[in-house]
Amino acid sequence: MKLHNNTTIDDDLVRRLITKAGRAAGARTNGVVVFVNQGSGYRSSGVAHRCDMVRIYNGKRSRRASRGRWNRTDGGYFVIRMPRTAIDGTGNPFPDPVDQATNFFRVAVHEFAHIRDYQSIRAGERLDWSRKINGRRPAHSVRPEEERAFATVAECCDHGDAETRACHEIVDLAIALEEKARA
Repeated sequence: MKLHNNTTIDDDLVRRLITKAGRAAGARTNGVVVFVNQGSGYRSSGVAHRCDMVRIYNGKRSRRASRGRWNRTDGGYFVIRMPRTAIDGTGNPFPDPVDQATNFFRVAVHEFAHIRDYQSIRAGERLDWSRKINGRRPAHSVRPEEERAFATVAECCDHGDAETRACHEIVDLAIALEEKARA
């Protein structure tokens, strides 16, 4: 996995947590490019992209033709945002850093489920994808690719023991988020 961590959290900690999330989702993590950015909200969010190569310049995606170098990917890349932490009661829906770290892990599993779909397409498997109906895409929660990703998160995190296997990394991330909030 090629990790581009644009946060102040330790690279090794983020790499271990994201690798465990990829294994929990059943994806190959070797050639996947992951960008970790600092978000402005209290929740983690992410987006996965299907591609063969991505251009990288100074740890960020580059859209300029003359800059950066091409990195080959295995199925695609995804961008995930680290939540900001506020210890005081300022309307934070996740006041506990452990909840924020668990949410980050669940979002990483969700995005790796999309990467697993992209990898299986490359292997020749036929999957159901959403289509436009009357020029409009269906709602996000009822798209077949999202239902597969939601089912993977439910299977791994709600009914499985993926969070138990990654509990040390989740607690370490929670400690790092709390230290960052107190600084």
